[in-house]
Amino acid sequence: MDGAGRHTFGIPASCPFAIQEIRLNGITKSSTYLIRERDEYGEYPHIYAKICSAPGSSTSPNEYVYRHYSYSRYLKGGDFENKPETSSKVIVLSDSGCGSEVPNASSATSSLSYPVDDGGQGPYTNRAQPDVWNIRTFLEYTINPGGRIPYLVMTTHCHYDHIMGIGKLLSSSTATTVLSSSHAYSFVSPYAQLQNHSLCNTLNLNAPKYDVGIWADDLSRVAYSPRLGSSALSVGNRIPTPFTILHTPGHTPDSLSWYDSDLRLLCVGDSFYAKETSTTRDGKWGREPAMPVMFNLDSDLTEWRRSLDKVLQFVRERNKEVGGAAQGESEEEIGERSRSATHGHKSDLKKDDGEIEDEGFVLIDVGNATGETDANDSLATKTKQLSLASTAAAAPTKPATAAKSQKQTGFDSLTRAQKSLAAWPTTSTNSLLTPTIVPTAAAPKGGCPPGAPAFGVNKLNPDPWMLVVNRDEPFPRPNASARPRPPPPQNQVTTTQNSSSSSSHVQRQHKSSRASLASHNAPLPRIKLCAAHTTLSLDAEHALVSMRGFLLRVLKDEVPCQRVEDGPHGEERWLWDFAISSSSEAADMRMRRLPPTARTWAYWVAESPAEQARREAQNTGDRDVERGGQGPGRGHGHGQGRRHQDHAKHAFSVLAPLRVIEAGRKQILNLKHAVTTGPAGVV
Repeated sequence: MDGAGRHTFGIPASCPFAIQEIRLNGITKSSTYLIRERDEYGEYPHIYAKICSAPGSSTSPNEYVYRHYSYSRYLKGGDFENKPETSSKVIVLSDSGCGSEVPNASSATSSLSYPVDDGGQGPYTNRAQPDVWNIRTFLEYTINPGGRIPYLVMTTHCHYDHIMGIGKLLSSSTATTVLSSSHAYSFVSPYAQLQNHSLCNTLNLNAPKYDVGIWADDLSRVAYSPRLGSSALSVGNRIPTPFTILHTPGHTPDSLSWYDSDLRLLCVGDSFYAKETSTTRDGKWGREPAMPVMFNLDSDLTEWRRSLDKVLQFVRERNKEVGGAAQGESEEEIGERSRSATHGHKSDLKKDDGEIEDEGFVLIDVGNATGETDANDSLATKTKQLSLASTAAAAPTKPATAAKSQKQTGFDSLTRAQKSLAAWPTTSTNSLLTPTIVPTAAAPKGGCPPGAPAFGVNKLNPDPWMLVVNRDEPFPRPNASARPRPPPPQNQVTTTQNSSSSSSHVQRQHKSSRASLASHNAPLPRIKLCAAHTTLSLDAEHALVSMRGFLLRVLKDEVPCQRVEDGPHGEERWLWDFAISSSSEAADMRMRRLPPTARTWAYWVAESPAEQARREAQNTGDRDVERGGQGPGRGHGHGQGRRHQDHAKHAFSVLAPLRVIEAGRKQILNLKHAVTTGPAGVV
């Protein structure tokens, strides 16, 4: 174990991967891991892995169920074949890295431990190290012994440093399902598009051939269906995950972010990241070079800024949560503002045809469900449940006019009182997907269709976004005697397993990290932000505001810049960084070039002696930027201290084609004349 009590897995120095368990907000056994790769291209990608398990024999009714059967494909003899899987677990991966493969210089065996269902550790002894290290053998050596657990790979976007490892996973019999954003289907399909937009052509690489099993809609919850032939209503055949997908185009059209509600952790992929953090300074292979946020000719800064505004709104809503509800606002207000967040800040951006549309939940139309769905047992069961819910409308309840204060959106977290309810998300009419659980129809703007009421906690709810169905009773009944339970200790994590008592089953169902972290009235921990490079645990709100402000200063020519080598298509590229601080230090600045095997655009500005002295003298301040204020806080985090603001401007740098920056100036700043000779602020 390391000094923090985390398992080190006995990884030899020759292995190009490192792994650590992620510990946030007092959670010490999260079954969530950061895997870092030392690759030949100088990318050092972050790969996130989370082990998710199916609920107990009695399905927890408060889980969201993804609307599609996930199916697995694996590469065998050059052909893709369906491979049904029956595992009760799934390892959810965020990206798969650069596909590094290195011979193992050691043939030792190690006595290891691996995670089990309850988040604890079980023994797995005398396992031999593989002959070759790649992402598949590394996972099998550490958290997936024997490759028994299938993989669900969420690709944050299609660039090579995020997808090349998929080819290694497909080379085994372990089932692998790939999830991608439905926002830009044609950007990555057919294969020729993937080969081009993955940037593999620029490095003479062949993009892996894989089939996307899930085209994820915006604001959809993810669950894994291990068996193809399972009933659509047999939720026990699905493995729920805490992940919500957010479409965040900008870096690329297919970029997505995800939110882990257990850890309250948001990953923004390559949308942005700090140029260096303690993670990069303290790597097992030594300090890594500072890394700029990269844009290329496929990037759109207007979309990028709109995505940041959307994610910022998403984060601010969750930073206001108190024991599952927001402070000072009704659920209706939260829902309305959350839905508007999918369209960006209209005070800052003009609405245009490219604006992101809400692909969230829509109401299930009972009439359509009975007339357009395949006749099978699962649908009959579903229709029967919906009919029961409709006939229960006459049950005693509060007036419908009072329901607005309890309105529940399709992507708000369920409260304790709602744990007997199940939400059935569906696809919208604009979706590229075909629903396989029940057909859907977009609800009219005026509210629910007649005869299809949606239910709140204890009352009718005219919410046009989703239909809540009680599986156990035809109508949720008020519980007047319910009292909030006293909060558990801050660091308490339930680890019960194999207990025959009914209480142990309840503990397994309610082992959610959020439930064990906050009391009914105390603020929940602030959302943290991670990324596909360098960044693991920034305060999400601070980081989003800082990066948005940094790029705005870039567009306004307020950040020093320097020209770097042209891009692979001959495009003129520049690097913007406050480390290029003044003309008096220009003589000390130099562009450092990576080895010939490195990525073609991988350049960064080395620190001048003066800048290095400032950084060393203010090292504590740098750590504060990375932590982003981990102490308790509320709302928008105003007044967090001048030190964070002083150092935030040094936390980012941007490398981009000049034409992308010029297009951003035109569209975001409404400038009529773009720069033609070179950016201002040149040192």
